[in-house]
Amino acid sequence: MKPGLRVVAAQVRDPSAWNVTVQINSKRTSATVTASRLSDSSTLEDSHTGEEVLDWLIAVEEGHEEGGGQVSWQLRYHPEAQEQDEGLRFVARLDVHKDDVEAVLLVAKSTQLLNSAVLTGRQVSQPMRVFVVSQAGLLGDVTLQSSCQSADESVLKVSPSCTSVYLDGSEVRGSQNATVLVRYGSYEGQASFRVWMPQLPLELHLSDPKLSQVRGWRVQAHSHRSNAIHSWSTHQWNKPHGGGCRLRYQQATLEVWTRFLSVDHNSGRESYLLGRKTQARITGLVEPFLRVADPRVATLVRGHVLQGMRPGRTEVQVVSPLSGRVLGAVEVRVSADKESILGLEADLVTGISLELMPEESLGVFLARVNSSHKLTSLYQEGLLDVRVLFSDGTTVALQDLPETDYSLDTESLELAVVALAPKGSSAALPRVIALGQGRGSLLQISLEVPEACHRRRSCLLAQTRVNVDCTLTPTSDGVLYRDGTRLEHAPPPAVEARQDAMSRPTMHPSPTELALYAALGTCCLAVAGAGLAVASCAKQRWKQRPDNTPKVYHKEPEVQRMASSAHDWVWLGRATLERSAINTRCSQALVPPEKTEKPRVQVNPMMLTFTRGALPPPPVPPHRVTPPTMAWEELTKGKHYDQLVQYLDSLKESSA
Repeated sequence: MKPGLRVVAAQVRDPSAWNVTVQINSKRTSATVTASRLSDSSTLEDSHTGEEVLDWLIAVEEGHEEGGGQVSWQLRYHPEAQEQDEGLRFVARLDVHKDDVEAVLLVAKSTQLLNSAVLTGRQVSQPMRVFVVSQAGLLGDVTLQSSCQSADESVLKVSPSCTSVYLDGSEVRGSQNATVLVRYGSYEGQASFRVWMPQLPLELHLSDPKLSQVRGWRVQAHSHRSNAIHSWSTHQWNKPHGGGCRLRYQQATLEVWTRFLSVDHNSGRESYLLGRKTQARITGLVEPFLRVADPRVATLVRGHVLQGMRPGRTEVQVVSPLSGRVLGAVEVRVSADKESILGLEADLVTGISLELMPEESLGVFLARVNSSHKLTSLYQEGLLDVRVLFSDGTTVALQDLPETDYSLDTESLELAVVALAPKGSSAALPRVIALGQGRGSLLQISLEVPEACHRRRSCLLAQTRVNVDCTLTPTSDGVLYRDGTRLEHAPPPAVEARQDAMSRPTMHPSPTELALYAALGTCCLAVAGAGLAVASCAKQRWKQRPDNTPKVYHKEPEVQRMASSAHDWVWLGRATLERSAINTRCSQALVPPEKTEKPRVQVNPMMLTFTRGALPPPPVPPHRVTPPTMAWEELTKGKHYDQLVQYLDSLKESSA
């Protein structure tokens, strides 16, 4: 190698056909390669045709001037025969150039942007990076060292640091070839993007452009209700029944639609995102920016539901959150005419399935929704989808009505088949539960005016019955949400569970365990004996304790006790009788002095125990009822001394 060049490596082209050995000196200025063919000589190609054996990897040292590089080659053959090979010598010249930038590339996650910022005011952006590719094939990220600029900022904008392209809502049109220019040093590059712009003005659709009063449906009046409605019937309804109720007006559902398009600046051809005849519903995007021009005529309920308030005309508009200009509008008329409720429609929904299929357009999916209406498992739940039908042919879903404007009563006509579940967060979607087999009109739904506007007569607005098909499958076990299916080409599981019978060997206690069990039994016996000893000592202590039983003193006089047990008396003489006389000198002398300690009478606690629910004692026959013992005061009342002596003598003789 000439100065400025050095050998890095040699790589064999076909390792299965050649065996290559490389030897490079320490300065990497020369290398020796020995190549031997692995196949038989019969497979050798014609000597007049060349064959690639290996590739040389040569590097240019830093500071080497651009120009030519020279490499000297010497080729020697080593045939099987012992012949002298003079070898071949030749010199190759190489053009040496400095590695430089070949191209500047802009790389974004997506080259298509949907301009929803015009509708919502929220920025839409895509991240972007800048790369350079050198002549040697090297790739480098130079995003922060680059500067970017949009060719038309009314279509697309780019950040100066080249980190993203974005749409902020100030754009006025779409484009199929919006260009972004990038500069890295003296090198330039560009990238094209497709911007989809919503078609203005937006299209607003009302389910009912004329809103009328509903006959018989009274609701509470709003604070801004119309003062122009003074019909005799309405005045008579409002006046005697509490005042704040009026006839309800119909309501309509509002939807906003548009198309997204892009324009080719060169040809002027317009391209639509989903097709010229296909529109996209953007109600959810613009719902916060809907308004009614005259809120006295109509008002928006729940964002996209228009409720009539008083007769008149007004507009529902979509207002730009950035500029305040009207992006689309539709007219609505509120009439004083009256419409009637024809009835209710109700369906039982037990399941919903969603299927998404990607379309050719970027980021577009086709959604297909299927609903089921059968109850197939025990305790499976279902929802009732209720709709109100009016005489003008319009229909309103009950879940779109304010819950304060109606009262819904749901009743099960066959509780053994289907029952009502507890009310959830929404009264407009009653829930039912399957309990058994059966089918038919098993549910009854009644729509009534709210309780605040009830009148004396019936407040029923409409009533219908719901068809229920409860066919429980034999394999149903009552477990909900068991709708998963097995994949047809699923790989086998890495681990499978098996249930084997576990054989437990007979366990024989060891001598150590026996000793522990014996020690534990001895401890238990010792504790039991100590407990018995303590209980015996406590019992003896209880018997020897002083008597602290409360004493009950008998208040009956001594003479009264003697009179009550007259058959036990023994006549001792007149002096003894005088002792019982009241307030006599003789009686006071014969009566012994009163002792300080009166006789103690202990009451049996068992006699004071009251048992709830116990039967009363049997009644005593009349012939066995004895008169109560007469008190001594009553016995001696109205008698003098000689009469009492005579009475006691008769008692003595009768007892004898």
